[in-house]
Amino acid sequence: MLLTPLDILLIIICIFLLLRFLAAKKHDGDDSAQDEAMKRRATDAYKRAERAWDMLRDEPDEDEEPENRAQALRGDFDPKEFLSGAKMAYARIRESWDARDLDDLVHFTTPRAHEEFLRRAEEETRPPRAELLLVNASLVERRNDGVTQEATVLFDVTLREGADSETKKVQDVWKFVCGADDPHSHWKLDAMQKVEDTFQSKQ
Repeated sequence: MLLTPLDILLIIICIFLLLRFLAAKKHDGDDSAQDEAMKRRATDAYKRAERAWDMLRDEPDEDEEPENRAQALRGDFDPKEFLSGAKMAYARIRESWDARDLDDLVHFTTPRAHEEFLRRAEEETRPPRAELLLVNASLVERRNDGVTQEATVLFDVTLREGADSETKKVQDVWKFVCGADDPHSHWKLDAMQKVEDTFQSKQ
């Protein structure tokens, strides 16, 4: 059977289309692999943040091994993990306070700190909602008497109060507490001060 020039042209076109199809499938496979890798990295990052947040949540994670929770609470205190969770707690507490959601605050505060929020809610005028632009945290002091563990954190925060306001910097000193040797104990806010208040108290 002799092939005409038209037959040859059709064969070349078919081969070209087949090669393009195979190349597209390979490219889609590469994209899928990259997407899966990105999803895995995002999931891992979320899990790390969630573990840090678990230290400051009221309810324990039943799927987490008790020894892992205890590790964060006892002698194997990890400052980096703690500060990561503390910054999340700062943002969550500020958000709940701006909304005057005192029921939410009870999950992240000791009775003493919650009483202070109740007092302030009655005495203070509600300010514009604060937009947190940057939250830095450093560990000032840590104590462990075998019964209660305390960690004092200096927050250096850039924020904006109100949509049209200028940005400003504030510094807060917050003290968190938890049980020293209880795997079910979680960090809670116990006391807070502005840095200028702290300096004035020393004069």
